[in-house]
Amino acid sequence: MADPLIMVVARDGLGAAAGQDIQLLAGETSSLTSGQDTQFVTGGTSRIHSGQAMGVLAGAVASDKDGAGLELVSARDCVEIQAQGDEMTVQARDEINLISANAHVDWAAAKSISLSTADGASVTIGGGNITVQCPGTLRVHAGKKSLSGPQNLNYPVPKLPRSALAERPLQFNMRLADTPGPNGHALGSTPWKIVAGEKPDGLAFIDDDRLVAEGLTDDDGNVVLTTDAQEELAAAYAAHPDGTWLVYPGHVVRIDVQTESPEWDEKQKLLQALHAADFSLDLHASVLADGALPQARYAKEAFEAAATNGIFPKVKK
Repeated sequence: MADPLIMVVARDGLGAAAGQDIQLLAGETSSLTSGQDTQFVTGGTSRIHSGQAMGVLAGAVASDKDGAGLELVSARDCVEIQAQGDEMTVQARDEINLISANAHVDWAAAKSISLSTADGASVTIGGGNITVQCPGTLRVHAGKKSLSGPQNLNYPVPKLPRSALAERPLQFNMRLADTPGPNGHALGSTPWKIVAGEKPDGLAFIDDDRLVAEGLTDDDGNVVLTTDAQEELAAAYAAHPDGTWLVYPGHVVRIDVQTESPEWDEKQKLLQALHAADFSLDLHASVLADGALPQARYAKEAFEAAATNGIFPKVKK
């Protein structure tokens, strides 16, 4: 062995103990291998972080004596699994069982839910509609059938946090006014700051190391950014897509960038326009969400649009 190294070998057991901390660091690869079982036990919280991908493989040779391949158990509280940047896929060779022992099971989606079989039968819930399709026979067995008028139930869709994004050139055009829309009174000569990180409590509670840019609005209420400030803000937003804030007296507003997609329908364009023009504080998941319809009527009047589908083109100008 030409490279300098340290080897510790024991014919039987080997123990390492510390009164406080033990740290193991490797410049490249760290491997922990056992001929039989490996156990990690902690009295508090155990966390595993990966800068890229993480894989877990169980049962590559055989399952355990109880027939279990991979077990994930929480003795208390909930089990939360999130795919924050892409889709989540659950597949099984045989059955998939989802059971609630004491409560109910909720299925919710921002756009649609489909139940399908390989033979062509399907039920699709989306856009306020329920579509039942089948190449064969549709049977309904019920002691009582009742068809009533339309109703809707708004279901809250969680907003997942986002990790750092790839940097790209962005052009930020922001204007401060007392009300949303083009007719709001401009807040000229108003002090503002843009910060990154946790949501600040106000202008007076911002650390210098979190400050991205600051200044005063012009007479029309525009937040004027130099070329360098635009680049710094684009970099800060890429690093903190959920934690970049515009702060001015009495207000802390999250800066949110959305890229127009050709897949947006008229309803999604409307929701994006309401959010971009500050009629809605957050992006609604549906036009039937609480407050969305009154905000759409308000925006239609403010932009003097003939219909709600005319709001989006006016906001883009």
